[in-house]
This record gives sequence, C-alpha cells and structure tokens, in this order.
Amino acid sequence: MEPEGLSGLSEAGQHFNRAHEHDVNDEFEEALHECDAAIEIAPSFADAHNLRGIVLEELGREVEALKAYGQAIALDPKFYEAVDNLLDLERELGMSRDLITIATFSHPLDAYVPKTKLEAAGISAFVADDYMITLNWLYSNALGRAKLQVMALEVQRALDILHDTSHEVELSEDEQPRCPACGSFRTRYQKYDLRVAFAAWLLLGFPIPFPKRKWRCSDCHYEWKLESREL
Repeated sequence: MEPEGLSGLSEAGQHFNRAHEHDVNDEFEEALHECDAAIEIAPSFADAHNLRGIVLEELGREVEALKAYGQAIALDPKFYEAVDNLLDLERELGMSRDLITIATFSHPLDAYVPKTKLEAAGISAFVADDYMITLNWLYSNALGRAKLQVMALEVQRALDILHDTSHEVELSEDEQPRCPACGSFRTRYQKYDLRVAFAAWLLLGFPIPFPKRKWRCSDCHYEWKLESREL
C-alpha cells in the first residue's frame, strides 16, 4: 500500500521511530513488527528496510536480513550504512564478495580522497588496514599499505573514474612553478588539506577532503597560491 501523501510518510516515520526504540531496548519482535508496519505504509522507505535487516540479524534470521539490506540498497544505492551492514553479514556467513584492491597508500588518509570521489559516482569503496596503520606507521609495509578496494564488478568503472584527468592540468617542465621563497623547482600541487582531513577523522570518525589548492615546496616547505592558474 502506497503512503497517502505527507500523512502516510509521517505515519511510517512514527512506526520507524518506535521500531528503533524497541531495537535499542532489545525488544526485537516488537521492533520487527513496527518495521513491517512502516514498510507496508511506505514500501520505498530505505531506512526501514535497513533497520529491519538489523533486527532480523538480532533474531538470528540472517538470510532474511540479507534480503532486507539488499532491498534498502536497491532503493538507495548510496545508502552506505546498508552496504556496510550487508557486507559485514556476508563476511560473517562466509559469503564475502570479492573485494579488489585498486590502489595502495602509505598514508591512510590519502586513500579517502579517491574513496570520496568513487562514492560520489555511486561506487561503494572501502579502505582496508587504515586503522592499524594509523595506530602504528611501522605496520604500513607489513600490511601492504592502506588499500582502496571496490567490488570486482566495479573495478573497471572505478579505475576509469580515478584515471579521468579531463579536469586536471598537466604542467610541462617549463611551466613547473618555482618556489618564490627559495627558488627550487621541487614543487607540488596540493589539492586537499590533509591536516584538516586528519583532524576530522579523529573527531568525526571519517575524513573530510577540505580543499587546499596550494603549491608546496619540497625543499623549504613554503606554500603559496598561483592566482593566475585554474588548477
């Protein structure tokens, strides 16, 4: 049954809120009943399908939980919480989908910029071993560095997106800017501020790729902007 305008959506939301309260209180049968009621009113309510999957997991009904997560993702392909829930459950059941490493990074935060780019294009991307490497940098080589991974079926599209340089400017040696402080040509362009991303990761649990758009000298560490260039 389709919801009747805003009143139907509001009623579905009330069932969803009650389902969440029951879930928090470990009242899983009641939570499942409220999820079903919300979905009956609003079949496209992705959050209700995801919560239904969580509740079904708690009840030991894993196969039904997989279907609920899948339905949530089908309704909203960018519902990354549901994607994570689905993948976690598949791993627990020994059904892990093949994740392919498409890039590695010595600094874990560097992996989150392309991860964000892929997710903006609707591709579920994951960073493996970032937590362990952040705890101890010496683990980086032992673990094979932080790994950016996507599902096997998405590998080619992900690589195409990451290798798309249509919006980037490539400078020749003659155009490479000289550091205004020391005169060195050992300069590089920094599109994102990794310090801000790292601070956000510590505070929020995920990095925010905050634009920096500055040149940095590798010799004297001076930073500056080239106002005359669009990079």
